[in-house]
Amino acid sequence: MATDHWRRPQVRVRRGLHGAAVRAAVPPGALRAGLPCPEGSYGAGCAMNCSCANGAKCDHISGACMCQPGEGLPRPPPGLRWRGTFCSRPCPDGFWGQDCRHHCGCSAGAACDPTTGACVCPPGKHGQHCSKTCPVDRWGSDCEHVCLCHNGGTCDRASGACVCPAGYTGATCQDRCPKGTYGSNCQHTCLCQHGATCQHDTGACVCPPGFSGTYCETGCDEGSFGPGCVLACDCHNEGHCDPVTGACECQPGWRGKKCHKPCHQGFTGDKCQFICPVGFFGEECNERCACGPEEPCDHVTGACACPPGRQGAQCHEYCLEGQWGEQCRKECQCAGSSLCDPVTGECFCPAGLRGRKCRRGCHRGHYGVDCKQKCKCSNGGVCDPVSGQCQCRPGHFGPTCSLACPPGTYGPNCNQTCMCEHGGVCTRSGECRCPAGYTGTFCEARCPVDTWGLRCAFQCKCHNGAICHPATGECQCGLGWTGQHCDEECGPGRYGPDCKLDCACHHNASCDRFSGCCDCGPGRYGRYCELECPAGFYGVYCTRVCECENGATCDPQTGQCRCPPGFTGETCADTCPPGTYGAHCRMMCHCGQFACNKTTGECQCPAGTHGEHCAMPCGPGKFGPGCQRVCECHNGGSCHPATGHCSCTPGWLGPKCQERDVSFVTASDQRGRADIPVELS
Repeated sequence: MATDHWRRPQVRVRRGLHGAAVRAAVPPGALRAGLPCPEGSYGAGCAMNCSCANGAKCDHISGACMCQPGEGLPRPPPGLRWRGTFCSRPCPDGFWGQDCRHHCGCSAGAACDPTTGACVCPPGKHGQHCSKTCPVDRWGSDCEHVCLCHNGGTCDRASGACVCPAGYTGATCQDRCPKGTYGSNCQHTCLCQHGATCQHDTGACVCPPGFSGTYCETGCDEGSFGPGCVLACDCHNEGHCDPVTGACECQPGWRGKKCHKPCHQGFTGDKCQFICPVGFFGEECNERCACGPEEPCDHVTGACACPPGRQGAQCHEYCLEGQWGEQCRKECQCAGSSLCDPVTGECFCPAGLRGRKCRRGCHRGHYGVDCKQKCKCSNGGVCDPVSGQCQCRPGHFGPTCSLACPPGTYGPNCNQTCMCEHGGVCTRSGECRCPAGYTGTFCEARCPVDTWGLRCAFQCKCHNGAICHPATGECQCGLGWTGQHCDEECGPGRYGPDCKLDCACHHNASCDRFSGCCDCGPGRYGRYCELECPAGFYGVYCTRVCECENGATCDPQTGQCRCPPGFTGETCADTCPPGTYGAHCRMMCHCGQFACNKTTGECQCPAGTHGEHCAMPCGPGKFGPGCQRVCECHNGGSCHPATGHCSCTPGWLGPKCQERDVSFVTASDQRGRADIPVELS
C-alpha cells in the first residue's frame, strides 16, 4: 500500500545496565542498525519490493532505480541502454550512458558502445570518431586488410572489391582485356582493320606496315610505306614503292634498289630482264624475226616463239593462273589471291585493294573494285573497303550510322544495354551519369554518409546523428533535436523528430524530448495513454508487430488476430473450408455442387448458368458466366450458353453466321419458286 512508505521506524528493545530497557530506532533501508536491506527490497524494515526492470539496482532507502549495468547483472542487447522510472525503456540510437544522457559523437553512421560511448567503426572507416577513411592500400574493419589490386586498380574501402583501370579485368585486375576488347571493364569492341591490334586501355589502333588511319582503314599513299605510312620512299625515275617493305619497282629501262641505274645495252624491262623487243633478235636486237605477223622469235637465234599469254607446241594453250608473258615463264607479282593479265602481267585487284600489285588499300571514304565507290557512312562511321558496309562508332547504328542509339542502349550497333540505376543516364560509351545523391559505376549506391549532391561532392553539416538527404543535403533531425543543422534541443513542451510533436502528460509526468511517452500499459499509448495501439502493433509501448494476414487486425493488448469474413486460423492465413463462408467461417454455403464466395456466400456460377443457386440456364441470346454476355449470331443462328459459339442455320457459316455457304443455293435461284436450300453436287 502507498502508506507503507510512511510507516514509523521499527523500534528494537534491549536491556541496558541494571536491566533497564533501552529502545533503539532502526532507520529505513535496514533490517537492523548497520545492516542494509537485501537486494530487491527497500524502505522501513525492508518491507517494500523494488520494481526496477532489466537488472537495474534500486536505492535501499527510496526505491529509486539506477539504470546502469553492474557486475553480475544482465546487460542490454548490443547498442541498447535503459532509462525511465523503472529502467524499462531502451535508449534511442545515438545515445549512451546512464539515463541515456550522452550523445554518441561517431561519424559515418557508426554506432557507439552503450556503456563507454566508444565508436564502433563500419568497414572502411577508422579513428576515434570513425571520421577517417582507410588508406588507399587498406580496407575492412579497422582497415585490417591489405588491398590486392594490381595494375593500378583501387579497392573499395569497405568490401575490398577492386575497381580496375581501363584495359584490365579480373577479381584483382590481374588480366589485360581479352583480344578485340578494350577500355573500362573491357566493354568496348576494337574497330581496327587489316589485322591491326588495338591498345587494351585506350583502343588506339597499332597499324601493320602499309596502312594508316584511326582504324588502319587507309592504305599508304604513293611515296610512303611502313607502319603508319610514316616512312618516305626513295625510288627514282618514276619507280613505284612497295607500301609494306618500301622496295622499289623500276620502270622499263631502269634497274637497282633505287631504280637509278639504266639497263645494259640490248636489255629492257623493269628489272632489265627483257631481251629485245618483240619481232627483233640478235646482239643489238636489230635483226627482224622471220615469223608470222606479230609472232615473236627467240631473241638470240630468231627462232619463232608463242606470243605472250600462250604456250605449247602450237601456242594453243593459255598461261596457267599466276603466270604470264612469253612461254608463260613469268609469275604474277600481285598480292594475295589477285589475278594478272596473262599477256601484260597487269594485276586485276579485288574489291578493297588498289595499286600496280594490289598492295594498297582504298583511300578513306572509298571502297569496292578499284576503290571507285564512295562510302555513305555518317557520324564518324568507317566503311568496309570491300563491301562498303558501315561500321558505326559507339552510340549510332543503321545502314549509314545515321541513327542515334535508342534510350537505354549504347555501344557498337547499340547492342549493349545501359545498366544505370536510380534514373542515371548513360553516355555513348555506356558510362553512367548519376543524378544528385547517387554514385558508383552504375549509380547503384547512395552518396556515402556525410556527403550529398552531384558526384557526392558536398559535405553534410548535420549534427547529433541526423540524416543528410543525399540529393539536397537537407538535414532530417532525429528525436529531440531541431534546427537547420539539428544542433538545437527541443524547447519546453516539444519532443520527437525535429521537435514537431506537442507534449501533454498528466499526473505531473515529465515529457521526454526524445520520445514524449508516458509509461502506458499493454495496448495503450498517447499523451494520456488513452489511445489504442496503431493498426498492426500491440503490447507494451506498442512495440510488437501483429502477425495477422489477409487484412486482419489484432487485439492491441494480446496481439490475438481478428479475422475478416472468409478467413480463419491463428493468423487468419487460412481461407474458409469448402462449403463455409463469412465471419469465423460459421455460415454454410447453399450452392450445391458449386463454390460460393468466401466472404459473401454468393454462389459462383459456371458459364451457362445463373440465379441465386446457379439453377437457371441462360436465356436466348445470352451466354457466359452469369449469362452476362450477349450472343452475336446472325441469320437465325443460335449460340452455346457456355462458350457463345454460334450454330448456324442451313445456308450460312462463319464465326457469326454472316457468310453464305456457296455449296447451297435456293430453289428460287434455280426455278423461281420458294426459297428452299439445295445442295450443289
